[in-house]
Amino acid sequence: MDRFRLYSKALKEILRTGRDSKVSVAVTIRGRRRPPDEDREHDSDVIIVGTEDGRFGVAHHPSARSIGDALGESVRRIAIAGPPGIRAACLDALAEDVPTPDPLDEARARWKEARTIRAEMVADIVEDLATGRRLLLIGHSAPILETLRERGFDVEVVDAHPGVPYPSRPRDGGHDVTVVTGMVLSNGSIRTVLGSCSPPIILYSESCPNMTTCLVRSGAVDGAVVERFPFHFLPGETILESYIRAKG
Repeated sequence: MDRFRLYSKALKEILRTGRDSKVSVAVTIRGRRRPPDEDREHDSDVIIVGTEDGRFGVAHHPSARSIGDALGESVRRIAIAGPPGIRAACLDALAEDVPTPDPLDEARARWKEARTIRAEMVADIVEDLATGRRLLLIGHSAPILETLRERGFDVEVVDAHPGVPYPSRPRDGGHDVTVVTGMVLSNGSIRTVLGSCSPPIILYSESCPNMTTCLVRSGAVDGAVVERFPFHFLPGETILESYIRAKG
C-alpha cells in the first residue's frame, strides 16, 4: 500500500472539494498546563482559522510565526503554500466540506474524564488492528501510553517536541503497529511517518480533526481518534470520535 499516494489523494480531495473563502479570523491561543497527576508541563498552543462563510480549522502546536497577515487572504492559497501551523489549520477548514465517514464510537466528557476515554478509544482500535504486541508511539500522551502498557503492549516512545519534525527513520524497525499524535499534521512530519513507520498506523489528534477523518477515508491511516476543539480550554464537554478505515 502506497500510503504517501493515499495521503496525496486526501489532500487533493480537500483542495478540490473545499470551497475557497477568505480568512476572517486567525488567532493563536497560547497556554501551559500541568495535569495534577503528572510532572510534565504541556504546551497547549492552538491556531484557529475562521472563514468568511462560517467554517473553521484547528491546528495544535503551531509555529511561532505571526498569523496576523493571514486575515483577508485566500484559505486555499494558505493551505497550499502557507507556513506549517496555519497551513494545517486552513487545510482543516477546507476539509469540513469533505464527506466524513461514520464514526466507530463517540463520547462526550469533561477534560479530566476525556483523557481516560480517549486513551481507551485509541487502545480499542489498536487491539482491533494490531497483528502483534510491539508498538511505536510517536508523541507524548501519558494516559495513552499507560493504557497501552496495561493492555500488554511493548511500547517504544519517540517523544518528539511538537515543533520538531519526526526523524527520518524510526530508531528500531519491525513494530506491529504505530500510534501517532496529531503534532505530525502541524509540523509537517506526516509524510515521513507514512513512509517509514510500520502499519497499521493509528492517529490520535486534537490537531486538524476534519483533515484526520479525510486521511482515514482515503486509507492513508488505518484508524483515528479525534478530539474536537475547545479541548480543555472551556469548562464544558469535549467531543471524542473514533474511526477505522473501510476494508477493501
